[in-house]
Amino acid sequence: MLIKAVRLHNIRSYVHQRVEFPLGSTLLAGDVGSGKSTILLAIEFALFGILRGTLEGSTLLRYGTDSGSVEVELEIDEKNIILKRTLKRGKNGITQEHGFIIIDGVKTEGTHTEIKARVLELLGYPRELGRSKDLIYRFTVYTPQEDMKRILSEDKEIRLETLRKVFQIDKYKRVTENAEVVLRELKNLRKENLIRCESLEEETERKKELEKKIDEIKKQIMELDVEIKSVTEKEEHLGKNLQEIESEMCIMQELKARLGSVMATLQEKNRLTNALKKEFAITQEGMKNKKKKLELGDDVKKRIYELDEKIKHKEKIKEHIKELEHSMQDIQRTISQHEILVREASKRKNMIETLDKCPTCEQIVSREYKQGISIRQESTINELKSHAGSLEANKKRNEVQLKEIKSQLDEIIESERILARLTAEDKLIDEIAKEILALEERVKINNEQIENLIAENEKLTMERAEIDIKLKDFEETASRQKDLKEKMETILVREKELLVKKAMLTKEDESLKAMIDIINADVEEMEKNKEQASMLLEKISWITNYFIPVMDLIERNVMLKTHSQFNQYFRNWFSVLMEEETITARIDEEFTPVIEQNGYEVSIENLSGGEKTSCALAYRLALAKVVNDIVSPIRTQDLIILDEPTDGFSSEQLDRIKDVLDQLNFKQVIIVSHESKIESFVDNIVRLKKSENKTELYTGAVVYPHGNTSIPSLNSGL
Repeated sequence: MLIKAVRLHNIRSYVHQRVEFPLGSTLLAGDVGSGKSTILLAIEFALFGILRGTLEGSTLLRYGTDSGSVEVELEIDEKNIILKRTLKRGKNGITQEHGFIIIDGVKTEGTHTEIKARVLELLGYPRELGRSKDLIYRFTVYTPQEDMKRILSEDKEIRLETLRKVFQIDKYKRVTENAEVVLRELKNLRKENLIRCESLEEETERKKELEKKIDEIKKQIMELDVEIKSVTEKEEHLGKNLQEIESEMCIMQELKARLGSVMATLQEKNRLTNALKKEFAITQEGMKNKKKKLELGDDVKKRIYELDEKIKHKEKIKEHIKELEHSMQDIQRTISQHEILVREASKRKNMIETLDKCPTCEQIVSREYKQGISIRQESTINELKSHAGSLEANKKRNEVQLKEIKSQLDEIIESERILARLTAEDKLIDEIAKEILALEERVKINNEQIENLIAENEKLTMERAEIDIKLKDFEETASRQKDLKEKMETILVREKELLVKKAMLTKEDESLKAMIDIINADVEEMEKNKEQASMLLEKISWITNYFIPVMDLIERNVMLKTHSQFNQYFRNWFSVLMEEETITARIDEEFTPVIEQNGYEVSIENLSGGEKTSCALAYRLALAKVVNDIVSPIRTQDLIILDEPTDGFSSEQLDRIKDVLDQLNFKQVIIVSHESKIESFVDNIVRLKKSENKTELYTGAVVYPHGNTSIPSLNSGL
């Protein structure tokens, strides 16, 4: 990974600045507090976002602003990458907002966690490191000044555990721990298998006892089969005898049925005979009464003839009534018309008598003229009234005549009603005559039926006597049938008892076989568990005696190799940086620096400030070198950032920094320092100056050729 440029917006003392980083060594120069470390923290924020407890948003966002951002231009594996993250101040504090990442011109937006995951992937940090991935960056690329010295003084166990994770040596420990987990599981599984097969011998013995019991049941079933066969033979013999008797009994039952039928028929014939006799008497009496009614038929016919003659004039009377009614209607219309004419004449007469002037010609009407008209109208009125009186008299005569004729019509209608009744009686008399003939025929038939029934009754009585004689012969057969049935019932009860007993034994046999099947399945499962327990024991033995010791051996060898490399790098750079030749240093087994002076160990706390810085820087460089060599395939081997690496150094120690940088052989080195002497051996210099809480730098990130220490004027704009 190489850093090309960083753009800061509202980050600490930076309002809006862009800083470019060429290849080679670059010095961020400036007074203490000028904002040099801010650029390094901004780069870390752009890569990983806010780191709780390490890099908080409140330490980055410029005071008094609501939002800020960092944009970094990188090169990773020849890919041009632009990465941007933003901060926003809200009610709940300062939070990270969505950002973006551009890879070779392809832009992808995402949350802070999505961008971080993509950055870790691009940097090649192994996933198995988990949360320790951030430490690789702190150990190999950039370690803040205050963190570098703390690593020397913190608890050795914490330091060792951290280094084991970074060196990926803890994976062997994890393998061992996982193996121990597997081992515990295998032991528990073997214990479970042994518990499951504890009752193997007991179940085997139980199976033998059940098989013995099954043999006994089979023997009992065979004995029952013999007895059942004997009972069945007896049952068949009795069945044949019963069949013969039942054949005879069927004949007896048929005779009894026939006897019952004869008795019922005889009883029915007697009932019919009595009914016919009773019906004969009733028929005789009815016939006598109907003959009396028949004698009255001549008077009815005579009366019918008389009424027919009278009714013949009905239509003529109706026609006469119609003529009278039409005449009366004509008279009434004429009278009504005369009345209208009388009213009109009276009206004209009255009107002319009161008229003085003609309404048409307006001439005066004379009295003589009015009298003439009045006389004519009066004459007309008298004629009309006279004619109306004559018509009224004719009307009254017609009404009297109409009343008389209607009375005659009513008598005729009454005669029709009487005629209808007499006609019905006449028809009834004819029916009675027919009924008398039918009754006479019925009497004849009844006599014949009665004679036939008497003959049939005699035959049935004789048949009944014959059946009674035959039934007496079957009384002994019924007694024998009863005895055989009792014996058969006893045999059937015994047979049922034997079959029930056999069924119970058979069911018990099946139940025992089912139990044996279950036991066989259990025994088979137990044998599998026993075999599984044996196999598990072999695996437990292999993990315990071979696998775990081998993992421990591999871990120790890897740790020794890593320790050897680390110790070599540390001693080399410590010797380069230290000006006191009597002081040497090495790394113990727990990766703790051990300082010796004149053959005696010296506590780090007793070292001077420059000596402590030398020790911390040597440790830091050794750590970066070993991690870059061991952890693969991380892509930050080309870059290292040194934050105030010369704190407390003497002039001679500052001169030695150039030798260290030459040995590091990184493509890009970024140094933060306020020491002006370092400017003499770096390739590029970026000068920073802070004024009124605002940091500014020279346009284009002023670059100095190697060894040039001239200072150009400041330019506040970018």
